Amino acid sequence: MDDAPQIQWIADNESLAQACQQWQDVPYLGLDTEFIRTSTFYPIPGLIQAGHDDQVMLIDPLAITDWTPFRAILENTDIIKVMHAAGEDLEVFQRLLGTLPDPVFDTQLAVSFLGTDHCMGYQRLVERFLGVELAKDETRSDWLARPLSDNQIRYAALDVYYLNQLYPILTSQLADKQRLDWHREDCDNMICNARHESDPGEAWRDAKLAWKLYPRQLAVLRAICQFREKTARQLDVPRNKVIHAASLWPLARYQPDSLDKLKRIERMTPAILRVHGPTILAHIREALKVPESEWPERLPAPLPKRAKLWVEAIRNYGHTTSEALQIARELIPVKLLANTLVRQYLDTGEFTTTPALLNALGNWRRETILDNLIVHLNNMQQQSEES
Repeated sequence: MDDAPQIQWIADNESLAQACQQWQDVPYLGLDTEFIRTSTFYPIPGLIQAGHDDQVMLIDPLAITDWTPFRAILENTDIIKVMHAAGEDLEVFQRLLGTLPDPVFDTQLAVSFLGTDHCMGYQRLVERFLGVELAKDETRSDWLARPLSDNQIRYAALDVYYLNQLYPILTSQLADKQRLDWHREDCDNMICNARHESDPGEAWRDAKLAWKLYPRQLAVLRAICQFREKTARQLDVPRNKVIHAASLWPLARYQPDSLDKLKRIERMTPAILRVHGPTILAHIREALKVPESEWPERLPAPLPKRAKLWVEAIRNYGHTTSEALQIARELIPVKLLANTLVRQYLDTGEFTTTPALLNALGNWRRETILDNLIVHLNNMQQQSEES
């Protein structure tokens, strides 16, 4: 198979506009990014790759100042953007251009719907479907360096070149298995989620062991998590450079009121103490003044041991269903289903759904999995009561 794409380096606005003119009528466009994210909150784009057929354009984001024509290509819903494991790439586009490619065809997700590995790497996917072995030696390159090496340029170009070859193969196989609509729904959900940056005021819900804390302690946790999230974004540094994740629970639990007590908190480094220590203490003090009516409610504890039978039943049902549907197991959110349905059963005596679960599952999972699973669990419950 020919593995020599025609590569064009684009480092000025005029060349980018000309390339975009060529892409206006193509049915699909391979798309990828290379970026650095070692000491920042947000990814720093180093290269954008785009192409159709054997034509690959390597766009230098360090040189382009007018992204208007490229933004129009990304937003053109008549052009399918073919990407692999698009999550972080979407974040790059959102941050750099303030927009997202739409619609997206994610090749990694496509393979999951074809019954093979979930999260299959690009090199392995290319080898499996195209019989081509790609080098991996540039995956951790410095993509901000200029000029890029010949190996970097070839590596980046081949990423997009083979995406274009994979697209018709994967589309055909998804259509044969009647999975195109499912795949499209998940890709659309991925784009929808990428459009909305998470609310810093809700970050506390993801803190480890938060369920062990009481409402007043949760008010402290909420305050320090919000400060951590906002500060990391404002300073463009990793969250752990503001407050380490391991410090969150003990800060909320013990509520230190002096720098001397603060430095005893787990993973409270001298650098964090020096830069953010006084502010952390101030947020704790203010959180302790919050009236009881504004305290968060306690988070639910992990499911009790007596729920094990039902959790196992849901897990087994998910695995059996994924095999019957010939899709990757990970596409069925067993943990979400168990947490929601079993809690409903423990609270009400019935296996029933919730609006949050329906929203999270979307259409195909609800129609294909949820309704049948609830019937299955209620039958199990009835048989258990009769015996």
